[in-house]
Amino acid sequence: AAVLALLALAALPSRLGLALVWAFNLWGTADLLYAFYQGNRVALAPGQLGAAYFIVTVLVPLLFSILEFGAALERWLAQDAATVQAARYAGELGGDLPEVRSLLADQLRASGIDPAVTTVTIEPARVGWREPVRVSVTSEQRVAIPFLFATTLPLRSSALARGEVNR
Repeated sequence: AAVLALLALAALPSRLGLALVWAFNLWGTADLLYAFYQGNRVALAPGQLGAAYFIVTVLVPLLFSILEFGAALERWLAQDAATVQAARYAGELGGDLPEVRSLLADQLRASGIDPAVTTVTIEPARVGWREPVRVSVTSEQRVAIPFLFATTLPLRSSALARGEVNR
């Protein structure tokens, strides 16, 4: 397993390296599961599993926490970028118009966010030259961490732009 890990590390920038990383991960997972099987077969107590007990009780929830909150951060960043773009467009067009909402929906959809489950607010509905227009988008991201908790995080984005229409 150590040789496979070193080969994977050396070849990582290539497709072969990616395949070796996957092979190493599968090998390590199978090895860990086999160790659990052997431990149960000889009737070890949980405290006698040593580091293997620590991996399951601490590292696995920590890993899932990193993955879940990373996915929430990625979604919020995409939502925030779409909100900024919509605010600039609302400033160009002069306020809350169907074109602005269509652009925002397209940007959210391209980021993997369903526009139907978001709340969009564009205020005021009509702006003139250098008047502020604010676009706010709110959505929710489900976060579930095994053995600890599951909740829904509200993701809020807001952007301010100036009107560019001389009325």
